[in-house]
Amino acid sequence: MITDLTEAQKARFPEYIKKWTDIGLCTEPANRKLAEEGVIESYRIAGKKPPGKIVWCDSPFSQGLTKYIFSEFLKNEDVLKASVKDSVKDSVRDSVWRSVKNSVSDSVWDNVGSIVVNRVRNIVGESVGESVRKSVSDRVWASVGASVGDSVGNIVWESVWNSVKDSVKESVGDSVWKSVGDSLKDSIGNSVYGQHDANWLGFYDYFKEVLGLDNQTKDLSGLWKVAKNAGWWMPYENICWISERHNILRRNERGALHCENGIALAYPDGWGIWALNGVTVPEELVMTPKEKLSIEFFKKETNADIRAEFIRKYGIERMVSLGKIIDTVSDDSGEWHKRSEYSLVDMASVYGVPFAPHLKMKNLTTGIYHLEGVAPNCKTVNDALKFRCGNKNVTIKSIK
Repeated sequence: MITDLTEAQKARFPEYIKKWTDIGLCTEPANRKLAEEGVIESYRIAGKKPPGKIVWCDSPFSQGLTKYIFSEFLKNEDVLKASVKDSVKDSVRDSVWRSVKNSVSDSVWDNVGSIVVNRVRNIVGESVGESVRKSVSDRVWASVGASVGDSVGNIVWESVWNSVKDSVKESVGDSVWKSVGDSLKDSIGNSVYGQHDANWLGFYDYFKEVLGLDNQTKDLSGLWKVAKNAGWWMPYENICWISERHNILRRNERGALHCENGIALAYPDGWGIWALNGVTVPEELVMTPKEKLSIEFFKKETNADIRAEFIRKYGIERMVSLGKIIDTVSDDSGEWHKRSEYSLVDMASVYGVPFAPHLKMKNLTTGIYHLEGVAPNCKTVNDALKFRCGNKNVTIKSIK
């Protein structure tokens, strides 16, 4: 049992943080040969027959959509059989049908992914003390996770789901969507995230390379190989879908997805994410010059984070000038609150209503200004803060 790390071992934390951050953020084309070797290795380690077909897609979006369309097509047996009716005999056609249908009948993610990971976690846990695990987790897992998982991977997952959902929903309509939505979400959820699994794969790589736990971590060899050479992948019986890596990745100084004049993250097929300071936004908000931004965008947008990015680009003072300041933080309310620059602004002229109070504030962590709508009965900054705190009996001085 390893209960403590030496100073030399601790000194290697930055090496593994950089190594796996670079893997997670890599924009080079996938090494398809090595990635496919990793897929086959992962199946075998999980006790599964390697897939007969590995299908490459140019993004997680096309991967999820292709798998969905393929699965939906196979639900109609008559359509598939009719497509080969005139070219093959009945016995051969039935054999082809069974083979293709069985290819996507079962996800093997539980075997290839979760069962293998749980097995490794338990074995490593028997060899490493809790303090060591926590130390490596706090440094390697958390650091890589902040740069890759939180800043990129999670946003990609949400955007893939929304993009596939919108594409399918637009094609099939709301009534059909209700019956296929859960199935589609399960398909995307059965993905292994390849390079975007860098945080926890880097965690175990450290144990293998630095602490010498080769035998305890050997079952991750296939997952490591795929992550180092490709993007997302979906393991199924007889077939595996696998995606290219993103080829464009732009971030701000804090590591959040961000680009003021173009797409922030994109894949070879053109699918990608428009983002400002880590907030996924419409392309319109990024590409429209600030002097041409329309206040109608702000009026129609309901997402608070997107509205905040609109205000940042439009200009907070320019925004406030469209309304009327009716209250500000008093001089004796404390330095923290004065620096937050609380003001209550009536935006009635923007909305064309009698009274539309908005609380102006500055996020002291990011430096970004917000203008947030509050209840119509808010007449002071204190009223607005109480509303934001669930109408609790608080004052400006008590807000921490």
